[in-house]
Amino acid sequence: MKLKICLFSALCCIMLFGISHITIAQCNYNTAIVTNQPVTVSIATQPIAQNKCLGSSVTFTVATTGTATITYQWKKAGANITSATNSSYTISNLTLADEGIYTCEATNLCRTITSNSAQLKVIGLNVNAGTDITFCNDTATHIIAIATTNHTIESGTLNYNWSPTTNLGSPTSSITTAQPLTNTTYTITVTDQLGCTKTDAIVVTSKTPVSIITQPISYNKCLSSNVVFTLNASGTAPISYVWKKNGTLISGATLNTYSINGLSVADEGIFTCEPTNYCRTLISNNAELKVIDISANAGLDARICNGHNTQLQATGGTNHVTESGTLNYSWSPTLGLTPTNTAVTTANPTATTNYTVQVTDQLGCTETDQVNVVVGNVFQNEEICLVTVDTITWKNKIMWEKTLGVGSEYYIIYKETGLNSYSQIGNVLATQPAEFIDLFSVPESHGDKYKISVLDTCGNESDLSFFHKTMNLTIAAFGSTMGLNWDDYIDESGAYAPFRYYIYRGLTPTNMALHDSVSGSFNSYNDINVFNVYYYIIGVKKTGGCNTTKSDLISFSNKKDNSTLLGINNPTYGTIMVSPNPFTESTTITIPNSLITNYELKIIDITGKTVRKITNLNRHAELVSASPKSPQQIATNLSGSRNDLQIVIERGNLKPGVYFIELRGDRVYRGKLIVE
Repeated sequence: MKLKICLFSALCCIMLFGISHITIAQCNYNTAIVTNQPVTVSIATQPIAQNKCLGSSVTFTVATTGTATITYQWKKAGANITSATNSSYTISNLTLADEGIYTCEATNLCRTITSNSAQLKVIGLNVNAGTDITFCNDTATHIIAIATTNHTIESGTLNYNWSPTTNLGSPTSSITTAQPLTNTTYTITVTDQLGCTKTDAIVVTSKTPVSIITQPISYNKCLSSNVVFTLNASGTAPISYVWKKNGTLISGATLNTYSINGLSVADEGIFTCEPTNYCRTLISNNAELKVIDISANAGLDARICNGHNTQLQATGGTNHVTESGTLNYSWSPTLGLTPTNTAVTTANPTATTNYTVQVTDQLGCTETDQVNVVVGNVFQNEEICLVTVDTITWKNKIMWEKTLGVGSEYYIIYKETGLNSYSQIGNVLATQPAEFIDLFSVPESHGDKYKISVLDTCGNESDLSFFHKTMNLTIAAFGSTMGLNWDDYIDESGAYAPFRYYIYRGLTPTNMALHDSVSGSFNSYNDINVFNVYYYIIGVKKTGGCNTTKSDLISFSNKKDNSTLLGINNPTYGTIMVSPNPFTESTTITIPNSLITNYELKIIDITGKTVRKITNLNRHAELVSASPKSPQQIATNLSGSRNDLQIVIERGNLKPGVYFIELRGDRVYRGKLIVE
């Protein structure tokens, strides 16, 4: 048998025989013949430490010498690596977990030898390009990349590169500025000194700030017209709009236009618009709205006589004089006008015409007004409303309708003086109350017929109206029965006929009440069982009154009393004269041929209230006020030639109005005072 003996026999002995503990003294050396002597394994090339990038590959290699079969086992941190049994060991797609100390054991027949340690460092870079940002592109934004490495020394200095480089401040800095006009994704690539790289990206959303392309403009607009304010803006959508008037938000005005229809002066003001987008809010220029309000006044209506003319004078105005400029006037219709395009013109129409003046300013704003020019013919339809006996003066009073706006200047009153013959007895201005008292009438004796006419401002007189006739009352006695007879109230036109006759009776003329009535078909009445002195009046009622007095009116006859018919010694009434009447400060009462020496004086207002009363006065007495609180002289002179009695009455505390005077002595004297 031939043995293969190692060069180092003692060691071989140990390896061959598997003796773990032996001393040299125990080993027996034999002499043998050795053939093909094996060479023990040795490592010629050690594996080397390596720094590799994450995701790359690495290969560790050993080179050995020796004979016989050599086996390999790679280890990491002393632990066998499965299937790593070659002289080289490759790791692909490195991860951080692959870092460590790698060794290789080489084994042949003679021995196992372990290589030097080879450290593997896997370079892992960490890069953060930052959070995605949205920015307004009128100003650059900053983007900041942060990069780290797990092996600072090995990586060395880190280099940065941004792409794309468009609109970047410094593409090779970790911190740079970006101002893209469109949305852009920027990628940062970080490279270390070993060539390891890492990337990250950031999305930069670009917003263009809102800007005003077209400002709203100011307007001068006519009253009742329309206006539209417009603002044009650009920038990244969405863009919202807010309109304000004089700094106050206008509700609902959220478009780039703002309209107002049917303008009024209240719409005037300063208007602004505020466009807003992601980046900012702008305030537009002021746009002032002036609403032009033209005024026109054609003047007062006029009345002219046929063939005459009148001047028309229009006035115009504007609330914005500068903007309106010169005002122009235009009259229509043009017939009968000269000229027709001035404020003042002369009108000479042949018939009543309604003229319109139009006032126009330089902006085309207009206003109109009208004036009526009446070409007058005297009014022919004025009629008497009622004739009566005035219960204050006991004279006939004529009342008429008084039609307004027909050019009447005077009303002329006529009285029948002979059969169907009428004479003028007075006139009343059209501006005065529509009534006339015939001071020369004697209603106690007879009735009267009256007519009226109209005199217009041109001096033309109308035809006479239909007549109205007053009633005359007479009384006859049949024992205790008083027989009343009166003539009819007559309206010649037939428009009014009494429906009933009303009999009034009273103890005095100023205190009478309705006693009875009879149908308008009769004009007599018997008052039976009468044993007292009464006054009687007949009345008729006109329902609706006259134009100026719409309440019912009553026409009265003359008054009659039955004192002589009863045989009673009733005091007779004497004559009393008052002058001046009306009066302001004082007046004089004259009683002709008066023989009385003691008497009582009363002044009575129209309600029947005695406002002054003086008793036991005589011809040579001094009259004083009846007021106990403030005595006041009301008569300062009692005199007279022959037997005339004169009394001077001071106004004193008498208010303006109508009063009755009653003087009682051996006779009763009555009269009327009018205080202005």
